[in-house]
Amino acid sequence: MFSFSAIQRLNPTLKNKFSIFYKSVSNITQLVCSDLHRPSGCLYRQVHIMSTLVNSMSAKFKRLPQNVIKSQNDCKDYRVIKLQNGLTALLISDKDGATNAVVKSDCQVEEKKGEKLAAAALCVGIGSFSDPGDIPGLAHFLEHMVFMGSEKYPNENEFDEFVRKHGGENNAFTECEYTVFYFSIEKNAFQQGLDIFSGFFSKPLMKKDSVDREIKAVDSEFCMSKPSDSVRYDQILATMAKDGHPMGKFMWGNIESLKEGPGKNGIDLYTNLQQFYSSGYSAEYMTLVVQALYPLDTLEEWVVDIFSSIPNNSHERPTFYHLSWPFDMVKYNKIYKMVPCKNENKLIISWSLPTLVNEYQSKPLSYLGFLVGHEGKGSIMSYLRKRMWAVDLEGGNNESGFEHNMTHSAFNISIKLTETGFEHVYEVMTVVLQYMDMLRRKGPQKWIFDELKQIQDNEFRWIEDEDAIDNAENLSSNMLKYSVEEYITGEKLYTKYDPQSIANCLEQLVPHKANFFISSKIFAKQNICHLRESWYKTEYCIEEVPEELKDKWKELDANPELDLPAPNPYIASDFNLKPAVNPTMYPVAVTDTEQGKLFYKQDTKFKTPKAYVSFLLLSPAIKKSAESLCMLDIFLDVLNHQLTETAYAASVASLSYNIKRIEHGLLVKVVGFNHKLLKLFETIIDFIADFSVDHQLLEMMKKKVQKDYYNAMIKPSKLNRQLRLSILRLNEKTSIDGMRTISDVTVDSMLSFVAQMTSVVFIEGLIQGNLTAEEAKVYESYVLKRLNCKPIPERNIPENRVVQLPLGERYCRTENLNKNDENSFITNYYQYGQANLHQYALNDLLIMRMEEPCFDVLRTQHQLGYIVYCTNHVTDGILGFSVTVCSQADNFSLEKLDTYMEEFLNQFNSMLQADMEQDFETLRSSLITVKNCVDSNLGEEFSRNWAEIVDKTYCFDTLSKQVI
Repeated sequence: MFSFSAIQRLNPTLKNKFSIFYKSVSNITQLVCSDLHRPSGCLYRQVHIMSTLVNSMSAKFKRLPQNVIKSQNDCKDYRVIKLQNGLTALLISDKDGATNAVVKSDCQVEEKKGEKLAAAALCVGIGSFSDPGDIPGLAHFLEHMVFMGSEKYPNENEFDEFVRKHGGENNAFTECEYTVFYFSIEKNAFQQGLDIFSGFFSKPLMKKDSVDREIKAVDSEFCMSKPSDSVRYDQILATMAKDGHPMGKFMWGNIESLKEGPGKNGIDLYTNLQQFYSSGYSAEYMTLVVQALYPLDTLEEWVVDIFSSIPNNSHERPTFYHLSWPFDMVKYNKIYKMVPCKNENKLIISWSLPTLVNEYQSKPLSYLGFLVGHEGKGSIMSYLRKRMWAVDLEGGNNESGFEHNMTHSAFNISIKLTETGFEHVYEVMTVVLQYMDMLRRKGPQKWIFDELKQIQDNEFRWIEDEDAIDNAENLSSNMLKYSVEEYITGEKLYTKYDPQSIANCLEQLVPHKANFFISSKIFAKQNICHLRESWYKTEYCIEEVPEELKDKWKELDANPELDLPAPNPYIASDFNLKPAVNPTMYPVAVTDTEQGKLFYKQDTKFKTPKAYVSFLLLSPAIKKSAESLCMLDIFLDVLNHQLTETAYAASVASLSYNIKRIEHGLLVKVVGFNHKLLKLFETIIDFIADFSVDHQLLEMMKKKVQKDYYNAMIKPSKLNRQLRLSILRLNEKTSIDGMRTISDVTVDSMLSFVAQMTSVVFIEGLIQGNLTAEEAKVYESYVLKRLNCKPIPERNIPENRVVQLPLGERYCRTENLNKNDENSFITNYYQYGQANLHQYALNDLLIMRMEEPCFDVLRTQHQLGYIVYCTNHVTDGILGFSVTVCSQADNFSLEKLDTYMEEFLNQFNSMLQADMEQDFETLRSSLITVKNCVDSNLGEEFSRNWAEIVDKTYCFDTLSKQVI
């Protein structure tokens, strides 16, 4: 029998609940308050696949002869087969990763064996580029409809329910030229999961009575995308495409494109949907990846038996190589000005090049993107930063379907401008073009290519494993893009230096072939944007590039401040693994003083020459007031601004750093190859210890932080979370509080705050990886030496206190500040109270059982919105859970949403009482499997252990104790 207080509190008369409503109705907002490892050596191994027909099934499939190249650090086995119907499958056996390496501590305790979840992904070689012109978004809509049951498993939510009951997840997405479906699940349910999954591609039901509901789901997804400035930019770019070119399509789909438009034009959507499926979803251009803790022969047998029934329609896969350059030059090479949703100024300079999708071995755009995006001395960003014209720059091609496809490859330079930079935007354009001219004059540099190659080779040689679902999803689309040998390496490695390809790209990246895109809310005040994009209603205008600029750009002057980057001093060359010394199962405290505590665990499991280092600097100065938190945010932005030019080279060389605010402290984290990691860490601590700021830089960063606060306030999910925590925690501050105090910050107050913050500190750290205990202590010693800080008396160490909610219901409502966002966001939160490990496990079990019916009832049946989910919360040791819905304000009032959510919880409570005895053992077994899952890599293990330190529980074996 499953009857615990956590369930009983679902009764409306007993619950401790508050709801956060984030609402927009017809763009009119309201504010209402109411009391309701391996040894070093060669870079990779080859997995040899015998070219043979398997006798017992020779008519159904064959094994391909090619060798899949993998990292020497990759323990998985691979096999590629092609079924008789044309489907190509990559089989991945996780057998060697089935257990953790056994490590004995002084107590002679061994690590438990665990297992990974299994996963599968199927990629169909057709996407939104193939949408019929009169039904925009049909491919995306089909992606939704395919998952709505099959002949063998006709219930619409059967797959979702099965996957979630067995500890997994599932999803899908539509790209320009392909569509991917994927799921994960516990090993013992994988075979049946594959059987249900395959039905979507062999005999999907696609019931006619599901059409309207899924159109609403697609429309909700479209509405969720509306506040995204990047989506709006892409759609304006689509207006520049030549007539009939697929780059000009509206690919999301919504009610207008899928229902109202076809209805007006006499088009039968359902007939077109079936035709699109039958012609486009052919086994011949489907690629499948299955990964599980089973032998290859077992996976092979299942795939052949389950997926051979998918039909092959004998149609060739749609290709678009024959299409010429996508954009109309009458519309391109202009200055486009747009009013954004976010309060930020941005310049995007873009070029469209002939497609480079087959140049993956030499990666010319990655080479150029590295140079343009560099932030060290001589870079574009260095030049702009000195003049305080920009705070961020990104360059290159993101390899999304919109930027990198069969018709063209884009090269974009996106710069987030300060207000001063916005005033000098033409000069910023000129600097970028001067840099491109410098690259042309100096030509391709083999030493730069060799550096990039070495960095990627090092990373690939010591690659860390990832979750099976992420690996399967990624490889399934790789199979369409690369040769069998390069399924894994194609996207990762530089294998061919091709200076001519780089030079050809540079010849295209010239001023008269560039398009310029500027976004700023200032344009709304100037009332100059009189055009409206038809789908997102984005306000924009088009201007010619001024003649004086064109003349200036014809003969660009050499800029002495722009140059190639210096050789990278952070590239690792020592990959020796430290010998194991007194290995332990869990982190242990190697220092414990009044000044701080350092936990350490040497890695003997993943055997990689990397380390993860995190230090939390706790200070009573941080959370004293809203102003102190605001100053911490400014401090972090100033610090990162000053640090970037020095530390950027490290981030290129597979080292990473993160400096951010968490709770009462300042987090400093570095990750990467241990050979040069200490050098990066010391650089960061030096900048903190020697911090200084002048008036000009402070004012620039105040404006940036102010915009960050505003952008958080107009994003429903962020403001929703901030409000929830501000109600639960004493002295919790929100972006609204920051906005109220930021104008009072001065140079003197800023320097005084930083001095207080770093003078009295309690330090907690965790170091894991390829370091000895003595090497780990060096990191802590350096912090103490450089900060020269005093310890905090134990009574003064900051801690969070959580409010106990009164019985009954309370509602917090706030206005939507974004007039372009027509979504309402509601979270109903239910508080349990302080809990032990047993209750944590029960809460996980509750959410695991609730996930599927929550999604099915609130989204699939009632169509409340695209985002519907339930989740558990542990807020400073206090247990709770919540149900969240994001809905279109025009469709449902917040009161109606709340009613539906409450009705669901009451129904769910009754359902638990009725069938929990039957389901309990299955759920418990699945949850045990999930909690026993091995960490895929050192990063996952480190994150789990670090959470115990941040939460002040220090129980590093939490999962195993919950299982017991």
